[in-house]
Amino acid sequence: MRRRGGDYDLAAKAVLRELPADLLRRGLGLGPLRRVAPVDKELAPTPRTTDGLLEVVPRRGASFLLVVEFEHEPRHDSVDRALFGWARAQDQERRAARRARRRPRDALVLIVYLRRGRRRSRARDTARFDLGGGQWVEGRFATLNLWELDAPAQAASGEVGLLPFVPLMARARPEDVGRALERLDRLRAAADLRASLALLAGRAFPGHDWFAKIPLEELMTSSVYQQLRAMARAEARAEARAEVRAEVRAEVRAEAIREAITTLVRARRGRTPRGLAGELAPLEADALAALHARLARTTTRAEVEAELATLDAPAPRQTSVGGRRRTGARRRS
Repeated sequence: MRRRGGDYDLAAKAVLRELPADLLRRGLGLGPLRRVAPVDKELAPTPRTTDGLLEVVPRRGASFLLVVEFEHEPRHDSVDRALFGWARAQDQERRAARRARRRPRDALVLIVYLRRGRRRSRARDTARFDLGGGQWVEGRFATLNLWELDAPAQAASGEVGLLPFVPLMARARPEDVGRALERLDRLRAAADLRASLALLAGRAFPGHDWFAKIPLEELMTSSVYQQLRAMARAEARAEARAEVRAEVRAEVRAEAIREAITTLVRARRGRTPRGLAGELAPLEADALAALHARLARTTTRAEVEAELATLDAPAPRQTSVGGRRRTGARRRS
């Protein structure tokens, strides 16, 4: 089964790609924004632990860089991994600024926690990070706990970019998810936002077919939905291959035990009884191993015959003689 963290990551990155402004305003406490866009390729490649590197241009004030890190739930290394991406981005920005002969932009970090975790991270807003070689960088970061937001209020608010996360919020109900889907549909939001909402709602409320509430022609334009389909196909192929490998291993083991049983019976009995191979054929490895263990404890031909009698198929016939039932067993030659 696909890990839940993969679903959360897919949905969160779609929101960051399509409509990040509301998320950033709520997480950083910002006012109106003029523009939010991925940084130019001058800073690429970003560290693989970083979910997003954006340039944020407020209506008032200087632009700055923002490193966004989504976490399924708080972990002991969440801050360290986010700060590593931030330190790398700030170092690259300084180098780019020197080449362009301009002032480097400030770099901030926003860590977005999607679900409540067992561990609670200590609240901090500044940190220092060692770049190596005696170089240190210092900056501040913010955290946004989505589970602390109120789902009914958020479903009715004007923060469209937070609607896909309604299923993860406090007091979330299926009705809130339905209201959020309707709002996204009325606003003609990107198909990826509706698909992300349906994806997260399916985890929170699995008794509903949320994707069925989105027109198929719109779903087919969603990269989130297409990635889910591709992941499902890949998982199905992997599961099929794993099942085939398991069946082959089990049959190889069973065949080896059948040969061991045949050899043991021949040694105890002098020769192999007719039909033994056919009686052993339908048995699986565990049953064969148990039979082999019982046969290994036998010392006489009679004991071997008694164990082999348990393999008779069909079941022994029962006949009535003098009012009493009598079981007839097939004689072996």
